[in-house]
Amino acid sequence: KQVGKARRRENLTVLSATGFTSYVAAVIGIAEVWGLAMAFPALIPVIGVMYACGARELRRRGDDYVVFEPAALDEDAPLTDAQLNRALRIAVPAFKDDDEVQMVGLVQKADMNAAQCVFKLPAHVTVSKLIEKREEIAGALQVDENWIDIKQDGHPGRCSFWIATSDPFDKVRRSPLLGQTTPLDLWHDGAPLAYNKRGETRRLTIRDIMLLIGGATRTGKGMALRNLICALALDPWINVRIVDGKPTGEHLVYAPIAATMFGRDRDRLDLLLDAYEAEIERREDLLASLGESKMTAKLLKQLSIEILIIDELATYTRKNVPGAAARLSRLEFLSSVGAALGVLLVVATQHPEVEVIPAGLRGNMTGRWAQRTADADGTNAILGKGATGRGMRAHDIPRDKRGLGWLDMDGIAEELARSFLIDEENAGEASEIIAVAVQLRRAAGRLPGQWDDPIEAYLVRMTGLSSAAGGPGGRGKPGHPGESAADATVLDVLLGAFGDEQDRLPLTDVRAAFAAWHPAQWAQTEDEDDATYEGRVGKELGALIDKQLEGTRVELEPRRWRVGEKRPRGYYRADVEAAVEAARKIRN
Repeated sequence: KQVGKARRRENLTVLSATGFTSYVAAVIGIAEVWGLAMAFPALIPVIGVMYACGARELRRRGDDYVVFEPAALDEDAPLTDAQLNRALRIAVPAFKDDDEVQMVGLVQKADMNAAQCVFKLPAHVTVSKLIEKREEIAGALQVDENWIDIKQDGHPGRCSFWIATSDPFDKVRRSPLLGQTTPLDLWHDGAPLAYNKRGETRRLTIRDIMLLIGGATRTGKGMALRNLICALALDPWINVRIVDGKPTGEHLVYAPIAATMFGRDRDRLDLLLDAYEAEIERREDLLASLGESKMTAKLLKQLSIEILIIDELATYTRKNVPGAAARLSRLEFLSSVGAALGVLLVVATQHPEVEVIPAGLRGNMTGRWAQRTADADGTNAILGKGATGRGMRAHDIPRDKRGLGWLDMDGIAEELARSFLIDEENAGEASEIIAVAVQLRRAAGRLPGQWDDPIEAYLVRMTGLSSAAGGPGGRGKPGHPGESAADATVLDVLLGAFGDEQDRLPLTDVRAAFAAWHPAQWAQTEDEDDATYEGRVGKELGALIDKQLEGTRVELEPRRWRVGEKRPRGYYRADVEAAVEAARKIRN
């Protein structure tokens, strides 16, 4: 076969040489008779034929050759169609040596010193095949895999390709909620949570979403929730209920807008789920009477959206926790039927094991966001079986990229996204957003206590205690209705800092609890070193405790206990309970 090709090529070469020689002789004759000016136009076909033959021969040799290279808008743009063709031939088996992409327009400059283009693939190659070989394509282009993005643009053979010259997540972006002064409409517009590698804002549409956020400790789950809750706060027609399973008081800043907020109280969570099940029945009956099958935008002011946020889920659902199995079953029920009725669930955990998030519950979570995990099992527990095989390796996220995670959400392709920054610790930005939200909700008559709340009313009826707006003083501890922040004492705060089954509270946790309760008085200032801060809090707290216990003949002092080779110092629950009871008796 090859010999035959060679022989045919010999005939073609002989004929071409004969024709070419005759043509050149004719051109020379024209030049002799009429001059060079008349001969030059006759040379144009020769130039065209030579160009075509040369380009054909270069393609036959397999070398990439582009005569008219599409110029990028930026001289540093890292992509040309020649480079792209070469990379695809190396990385994608379906892309053959003589295949080429067909560019749609020019390679263009994108945000963050990146380039982007759209091209059509050969008929036998689809965008999904490129996505499968994303890592290999990045290697062929000599960039990190996270520096490229491949998406289908219309039909399966049309690709949107994006490549950066530096880490697109290296610079943290500030939340678009900062400076917001008007109400949000999250039903239609969604809550801005994060940005993807192209710099596009990712929004959570608050209609029928059930969201799971998971990852190892200190990976950015709190910032993800901060973006969500601050956005929810700015929409007056969303009822936010927060069940905090952690001892840090991280969510107390949201108390002023929270329809319900409490922490580490399993029995109260069970009662809250009772109330939610009753609310689901109430909404089903109301929708049936209105001839509606599901929640719609026109019903927002009549029903409003209910969102239950549980952080940390494992506090309530681990196998060794009393009532965990029944609690999980009820959460699974809520997540399966609540969406159509405007009753939504958001859960966060740093323990993404199957016993904490069983398959039934995870399967109902239509939105999943995996921050950095400890291993592939943790990634799959959040994103679903086979996630790592599809390239979503949350366990490979760098430790210094807090807030970065794999986002898998209805209406959004699986992609990396990083939370926007809302800096509460250094700039009080969450507090500023919540202050605006309080004004907006007050104007709409939607602050806790301004509207009839059947769920909180049920909790008060069953326990005699209110957790609206975080309870008295916004401490996340239920109290008697009508109590004010002034009614909360340091002994109340100290007792409230203990976990459900915690009998000893280290001084580090004591300081954290008081700083969350009243930051202006108890938080560490910028000019205080650790020793000065610890000494100040110890002295002031001791004086206030002594004042409350004056006349009771009861003393309350921190004590030491042994933990391995260490001897931490703090308070015993029994001592604090005795002090609280003594103070109560003398007040009465």
